[in-house]
Amino acid sequence: MAAESHYLNALEALENGDRVLAKAEAKKATQLDEDHLEAWSVYVEACLPPGGVSPTMNEAASALSGAKRIVAADPSRLDMWMRGGRLLADDLGMLHDALHWWQRCRDHLPDEVTPVVEMASILADMGEYALAQERLQAILNDNMDVGITQFRKINGLLQLVKTAATQDRTE
Repeated sequence: MAAESHYLNALEALENGDRVLAKAEAKKATQLDEDHLEAWSVYVEACLPPGGVSPTMNEAASALSGAKRIVAADPSRLDMWMRGGRLLADDLGMLHDALHWWQRCRDHLPDEVTPVVEMASILADMGEYALAQERLQAILNDNMDVGITQFRKINGLLQLVKTAATQDRTE
């Protein structure tokens, strides 16, 4: 059976909620065609539980390996940069690795605002408010292209980080 057939089987299984079969079929597709990025995308999705349930460490690690594979082949895939960054930071708790991940994203997509916001958010979570403030301020200073809703969120986060940066460390 060809890689495309396994990919289509994986896609159908995922649509029917059978994540185990979807993962197996997507894996077969990627074994036959290592560059089948859509099969890798189905694999990533099939590794994760549905409906906002937090993945196990194994599930998150498997999904992350697929996301890494996709961005290595196609660095313009912001969706997979986002998936990988969130897996690293939120599900695996690897904040330093997530910062490096987002910096690599920024290297490939320098005009994209998302990596800057994500790095600022991680830095704020780490208590590095001054660095988070620098990242957010860079969005405004560099006149990066953001929508009005995104601008409001960034500005609100910037004000919050500025306040936190000026507070006493013990607070």
